[in-house]
Amino acid sequence: MSQNDNLDDLVSRFLNHDRTALARIITLVENDSEIARKLLSRLWKPTQITGPYILGITGSPGTGKSTLITKMVEYLTEKVINKIRSSKTS
Repeated sequence: MSQNDNLDDLVSRFLNHDRTALARIITLVENDSEIARKLLSRLWKPTQITGPYILGITGSPGTGKSTLITKMVEYLTEKVINKIRSSKTS
């Protein structure tokens, strides 16, 4: 069986709420950027998220997860404020 067949099977199991498939996907995404790109491209179209995004941040203690989240919130907040400012001046 090819890698593509394995990934298709993994995505199919994940979309059917298989928790072991989710765990395997997380491991693959954390450890292999090439496989991560393939997996995410397969997952993006079937899910077509229409509501808010859910983002999981994982890592060992002390690796900067909280700092990353703080910076992301600051960045996104500034983008929203700038968008509001520019819409008021238009």
